[in-house]
Amino acid sequence: MKRRSFIAYSSLTAIGVLVCQSGILATAKPIANAVQLPEALSHVRHGNYGLKAIKNHFLPKWIKVFEPHRFLENGFESTENDLQLFQFDLENQSLVLGYNNESISLISEGFQKEISLHNSDQKLRFETDTYQVSVINKLESLAIETKQEHVLFVLKGKASANNKRLVERDFVHFKNENINVELSENTLVILVSKTV
Repeated sequence: MKRRSFIAYSSLTAIGVLVCQSGILATAKPIANAVQLPEALSHVRHGNYGLKAIKNHFLPKWIKVFEPHRFLENGFESTENDLQLFQFDLENQSLVLGYNNESISLISEGFQKEISLHNSDQKLRFETDTYQVSVINKLESLAIETKQEHVLFVLKGKASANNKRLVERDFVHFKNENINVELSENTLVILVSKTV
């Protein structure tokens, strides 16, 4: 009889500890976390590809990010001029960023803009009432002083955000804090901001 009581109370205690620990971990989530996107899947230029959403608890619920894709220029090996695609959804708005060594384009329903990588004066920006998407490739530093929620994706090169070093395919989520972004040479980042 005592053995059954001991097992029952031990089981209840173990369950209580696990529930308590998961509750503490959920509330102690840090403000910024650098996480890696998966490596781009390679395709021939006119091949079919399927979109697969990235499941990562560090991505906020308001953005749905898909695995990146790389379309090989010569059809069989990677080169610097391959077309790379990065797609994400902001609620009901889908955006596709395509880039290679020459240009960057951002496409959405009713919106299409392309800029040359050789012209530092051009800006690539998309805005709605709730969201702002900025493609940054020439700035050495950028200070953002707003109380918005941001996700910063490093698609090419190296950067730092609030002194946190980021490399290619890293992304970081910031909530309600100012951001200081610094880019190294030949870096391409996307900053997606949501007004709260």
